[in-house]
Amino acid sequence: MTRKGIIDCCLTFPAACEDYPFYDITDPTAWTVMRHRTNKKSFVLIYQFAVKCTCFGA
Repeated sequence: MTRKGIIDCCLTFPAACEDYPFYDITDPTAWTVMRHRTNKKSFVLIYQFAVKCTCFGA
């Protein structure tokens, strides 16, 4: 599932809203927090990261 798919799914819940508390919304690696609109409690955190693997040989 893509980031957009997860966000769209979460927005189907009543009183759900999308928030970007740490970065600019235009940044594709920004944290997305799905919150309840009235009490601001988060129920989903979405982020992306790059994994770099370094293998050590003998």
